Amino acid sequence: MSLSEFLKTKGLKAVFYGRHSTDGQNVETQRYICEEYANKHSITIIKEYVDENVSAFKKTLDKREQLENLRQEARIGNFDCVLVYKADRLARKIDQHMQLWGEFRELGIPIILTESEKLYTTDSPTEIMVDIGLSSLEAENTRIRTRDYYNSHTAKGKWLGGNLPYGYEYDVDDEGNSIMKPIPFQIDKVKEIFRLYSRGYGFKRITSIMNEKHPKALGHGTGKWVAETIKSILTNPFYAGITTSQRIVPGSGNSIRDQKDWTMGKCDKIPAIISEQVWKSCMEIYERKKKGNVTQNQYITPYLFINILECKLCNVKVRGKNYTSGKKRKDGTPYGDRVYICPSCKQKWEVNRVHTELIEDVLSGWHYQYLARNKDELQRDIMVNIQNEIGEIEACIKSYKNELYKHTDKLKEVENKQKIMMEKNPEPDELQHALVQYRITVQKKIELFERDLEQKLKAKQQLYLSYGDVENFKEITKEITGFDYDFSEPEFRKLVLFLMDKITISGKEEYEYEITAKVDLSERGTIYFGFN
Repeated sequence: MSLSEFLKTKGLKAVFYGRHSTDGQNVETQRYICEEYANKHSITIIKEYVDENVSAFKKTLDKREQLENLRQEARIGNFDCVLVYKADRLARKIDQHMQLWGEFRELGIPIILTESEKLYTTDSPTEIMVDIGLSSLEAENTRIRTRDYYNSHTAKGKWLGGNLPYGYEYDVDDEGNSIMKPIPFQIDKVKEIFRLYSRGYGFKRITSIMNEKHPKALGHGTGKWVAETIKSILTNPFYAGITTSQRIVPGSGNSIRDQKDWTMGKCDKIPAIISEQVWKSCMEIYERKKKGNVTQNQYITPYLFINILECKLCNVKVRGKNYTSGKKRKDGTPYGDRVYICPSCKQKWEVNRVHTELIEDVLSGWHYQYLARNKDELQRDIMVNIQNEIGEIEACIKSYKNELYKHTDKLKEVENKQKIMMEKNPEPDELQHALVQYRITVQKKIELFERDLEQKLKAKQQLYLSYGDVENFKEITKEITGFDYDFSEPEFRKLVLFLMDKITISGKEEYEYEITAKVDLSERGTIYFGFN
């Protein structure tokens, strides 16, 4: 049926569908044109379906609530036609248009485009789809031009407006110009988030700490910190005075594109509250974690010396074991203890005692080295040891790989011999049995080499991560050298991993330690501060 024939029907009932994409828009123009069309053709509009702040590019048909309601009502048959201002209010993609066209054609309910006074659900969709295709092409060209405009201006460090991140607000200067101004009490919280992340805390742990100690001001979301907010702050270079485009994946909420796809520019209109170096350091940590190149929470553990503390008798690394019951005494201390335990001989050492004795010993030597020696020289000595260790591990990895290749070749050779012998004599003889045993032996050796190789690669990665921590070396050592320090902080764990190669422990009544460190922590002496 043509549109002109359909409009001759008496008593037509219609519904209006409208949509706009952003807060600053409305459907008044769409509604007015549709109402004018209805009055002109004696059509009664009985209901409206309006999707507000909904992008047809970003949302699929079933994710647009009012359009989905309209489709459900259409199946019931409560109205005769749908009035829409233009086709792009229904959809922006050809496949979605084809879906709606076929759906409403099957139901026998016409969709009328009131701006052009054309039938959307025509017998042949070619003309409508050509119009839509041209409209989509123009929309895509506009999108590309807009993107290129933003990218070119961003690269030059120009701020193009928009919502400001947490910690900033717009203000007006004495000359009436719009400026960006930090909000002091919020900026303090942002700085604390960057500080905690640099120290090794993850998003969830930071969220917990911030909600407990630094509650978010009311009027910002729920008033509580959530992990996604922490992530959005840490990954935003705005706080370092850098403006960006192409950073967020469109329609994804807070998904971050790879940094290589961003356009960035230093903007002198943004009051930076952290240095570019601090932001880059945090972003590197984020990207390493995202790619799985960081052992999660390696610094946050109640067992400060785990991975470097070994049982002297068995020459194996000890494990941490928690024997606390969860219940507490009257003084607030828990029943039971945490212990270091040797997995071989099962010898146990109390964690609190080990920490008290080792921290005192380690820090005594560290304080002397840090306060008595040139800082750059001390740092250089530690890095030389780390680089030497990396070199040794790389040589070992190379050796393991060579052995692995040799044994893999041997295994293939044995398998080929076994195959030839089986073809000649299906009944296994002693030589074939011997080949099977040899094959099993070679396979076990390969498995051992693969396991050892994996361990060496992990050790190498850990050393590279320690090497990366050199950027924070001066800040870490300065804080820890203070004599009033919270050793539950992951910073001390960082220093332990940074300084230590191995600590062996032995004894039951009296604990005895042998420390192998990257600097001499046994040295003691008088430190002169230059005071009279």
